Amino acid sequence: MAALLALVGAVSSDGWSTTPDASATPVPELDAVSAVASGGVAAEPARGFVDFAAVSVYQSGSMTTAVRDAAISAAADVGAPVAETRGFSIGLRRLTRGGSTVQVSHGPGWGFPMAVSAMPPDAVGSVMGRDVAGVVSRGQVVMGRTTADLRGAQAGDVMYLMGVWGEAPVTIGMVADDDIVGGTEIVMSTSTASALGATSTTRVLIYGQFDHAALDASLAWRGLSTATNIRVRR
Repeated sequence: MAALLALVGAVSSDGWSTTPDASATPVPELDAVSAVASGGVAAEPARGFVDFAAVSVYQSGSMTTAVRDAAISAAADVGAPVAETRGFSIGLRRLTRGGSTVQVSHGPGWGFPMAVSAMPPDAVGSVMGRDVAGVVSRGQVVMGRTTADLRGAQAGDVMYLMGVWGEAPVTIGMVADDDIVGGTEIVMSTSTASALGATSTTRVLIYGQFDHAALDASLAWRGLSTATNIRVRR
């Protein structure tokens, strides 16, 4: 089964930190698409192709431009879609519902640490489904069910997150099962992440239908499979 990397990290005293991706969790498999040759006969799938897969390339510390570009080029070699994504932790200062407080962190400059995965909506749609993509494309976020249960949160609640420029209100548009969101706590678009101050790419996600053997060869040729500070997760 394909894997989507979820990021979990600690939040600093100012409520903000970014860390490299650290764990792999399942992504829902999509139905196979059968190619049809002339005359209506189903064509044989190319060797090494799979119905759907997601491969993440990430780097210890900050992702360099060279590593990012090499991963994007490897995806191009096999004709696979690619997305620059961001994994980071952010502090949850307050959770409100209808203007009333549901939960609040105590102590100045401190928030509950929340693991966030930020992706472009089209990539979200491919690996998490259209419902999740629809929510994040509206500037709202999707929260994993385990986290929602822990925080007493539900769809429609407003979180006040500790962004670079202070507390920022963000609406929870959906609570989704953990296996749908890849085990992370919050899913948002990269546009929403940018508004909070999280602008750095932390991983490159290669996804879709492609030849695994060819991708492995390209990743190796570009030095992404052997470097000790680079990880390729499937």
